[in-house]
Amino acid sequence: MSGGLARILAQSLPRFKRPKGAIAAMAISSQTGAHPGTSSKSLKDHLAARAAFLAHFPGPKRGTIANWFLYPVRSEDASTAQAVLSCVTPMLHRRVAQDYNGDLAALALTIIDQHPDEALSFAAWALAWEQLTPDERGTIKADRHMTHVQSWMAERPPSDKQISYLQSLGHQGAPPATMKDASEAIDRLLAWRRR
Repeated sequence: MSGGLARILAQSLPRFKRPKGAIAAMAISSQTGAHPGTSSKSLKDHLAARAAFLAHFPGPKRGTIANWFLYPVRSEDASTAQAVLSCVTPMLHRRVAQDYNGDLAALALTIIDQHPDEALSFAAWALAWEQLTPDERGTIKADRHMTHVQSWMAERPPSDKQISYLQSLGHQGAPPATMKDASEAIDRLLAWRRR
């Protein structure tokens, strides 16, 4: 479905009765405050906005930041990106005042202040994320996990088990330089054997 048709479909339905799924996620309109000056953002754009905003935070704390932005969508019926930010900001101030994860909350307030457009786009991501079905969210999470695994494997030498398995499959030539290369070589040899 084209972006224009998806946007029209999403705008023609009542705000809280939009269909869940890819069509709804790809049609977050300017009505939701997703991105000022544009009529819609694709799911890919939302995921890029998510990555850009979370890049400002330490890796192990990114899940906490995401959950802070998802909470208003899930529990406080925030229906626009601005409403999400309007819920998140006072919560962060309370956390700083109560010293409940205060350092991270203070960092989040600083990032929101320094990068307001990224924060608003991240809030729009939260809205889009919650409109996806559980299966769609699972697929995105699995893809993201696989990307991290591949990156990790590309930084490590092949394991002894991989080298032994390659030899048992009849691999000839120089051993692969990384775990990822070894894994790909194993997959190629197994596919060749299945022919």
